[in-house]
Amino acid sequence: MRVTTLCTVVILLTASLSGCTGTETGDDTPADTQEVEPIEIYPGEDIQYIVDISPANSTFLLKAGIHRMQELYPRAGDTFEGENGTILSGALVLTEFSRSDDLWYSANQTQEGPRHGDQLDPEKGWVCPDEYPRCDRPEDLYFNDEPLLHVGSLEEVASGSWFFDYDNDTIWFADDPQGHSIETSVTYFAFVDSANDVTIRNLVIEKFASWVQLAAVGSSGNV
Repeated sequence: MRVTTLCTVVILLTASLSGCTGTETGDDTPADTQEVEPIEIYPGEDIQYIVDISPANSTFLLKAGIHRMQELYPRAGDTFEGENGTILSGALVLTEFSRSDDLWYSANQTQEGPRHGDQLDPEKGWVCPDEYPRCDRPEDLYFNDEPLLHVGSLEEVASGSWFFDYDNDTIWFADDPQGHSIETSVTYFAFVDSANDVTIRNLVIEKFASWVQLAAVGSSGNV
């Protein structure tokens, strides 16, 4: 009888312990402390859409390459990091050009950000120095990644400069675009200050049409 009783106790204890082991994690790390894999985002994908459908406090890994013209609204605790060579660009690549006399132009350019000073005096705007007559405009034109000087009239356009005819939605410049990269800044902000405790690291953020005295990162656009 003693032997039978002892065996019964051992069997019951074994059954009880096996019922409390929980879900296996594949290693000795508790399930609730395991590192969560980052959510990978490739160039061309809609970053904001992926952020919106992902859990809060997510880490997003932006893969190497150029992620163009995306304005992001993070949630609290989100992390955005890039691989080496990851670029967030606010610029549009121009591919269609025509020529008129000695100048080149790209039509159908409808982007136009607010001028600094418009709210104070729409007629006067911001007083720019003579050498930078359109310092109050957020748009830029890049020729092989180098910004050109934005001049104040079509008559002033020469090599190394450009003019945005906002009334006629046309960008004018003098340098031959064939075989070169021509970009113009369009998107206002890269990251809007929509949340606290947001981490951004290892990203090149460039060529945004940020409004004067506001930054591409951390601005709300409420001016």
